[in-house]
Amino acid sequence: AARDAATRERDEVARERDALAAERARLVAERDAAARELASLRTQQEELRAANETLGRDLASARSSLGRLQDEFSSARDELSASRSADLAYPKNDLVYAAVVPSVRNLDAFLQSAAAAAANRGAKGTPPARLNAAARERLEISLRGLNASAFVQCRAANNTAVGFPVDLTCTARPNNVLYRGGQTIRQATITLGDPRTVQNQIQDLVQDTVIHLTTRGVPSEYITNGGLGVNEFIDLLTRLGNRSGPSATVAIAAREDVRPGGRVDLYPVLP
Repeated sequence: AARDAATRERDEVARERDALAAERARLVAERDAAARELASLRTQQEELRAANETLGRDLASARSSLGRLQDEFSSARDELSASRSADLAYPKNDLVYAAVVPSVRNLDAFLQSAAAAAANRGAKGTPPARLNAAARERLEISLRGLNASAFVQCRAANNTAVGFPVDLTCTARPNNVLYRGGQTIRQATITLGDPRTVQNQIQDLVQDTVIHLTTRGVPSEYITNGGLGVNEFIDLLTRLGNRSGPSATVAIAAREDVRPGGRVDLYPVLP
């Protein structure tokens, strides 16, 4: 009987041990599942935080773009209103002032002269011609980078009505010789025959020359007659009309050395 009782007690202990082991296994499984769920929640939290940060940046960018668009719209509206309702001191991109600037130390004097020129055209303000801080910094960097006498030209950034200050956009170029006097700037083979066709070809050549010079820093306003004078143009057409053969080569040159800061007087060269 004692032996049976001991066996029953042993079996009971074994069952309790197995039950505890099963309980422990269940708890371990629940713990691991909870840990995985927590890790998943943390990952989701990080993803959500990153998504919120991205959304915040996108929102800030959208607000900035909206503000910029509103400013541009307001500026365009003001330009349109000025062009409709008032005389313009300067159309957009019109030359306000240009001069040779020896160094960045001379920039203040240059801008004062630009303001005086703007005032003479009817712009008003303190000063009448304005270069914003960022644009001035860029111009100063350009002047320091050139480290030599530079030709600076400033144009109207917007349509500017009489009685308002003109905002400037300025560029600086080295005032080096681009072409020597008499040197060919552009040339073309002109097909002879129909006078109107010949005239169009010459006009294209002259326009190409002017565009080329302006891209090299010469203001279009500095090119006499905007290209060729009427008398020179007619004389060239006459000479070409007297030529025999199917074609002739025509070159365009300048009478004096060409620099961005100098006036340019073009003439045709017909060998």
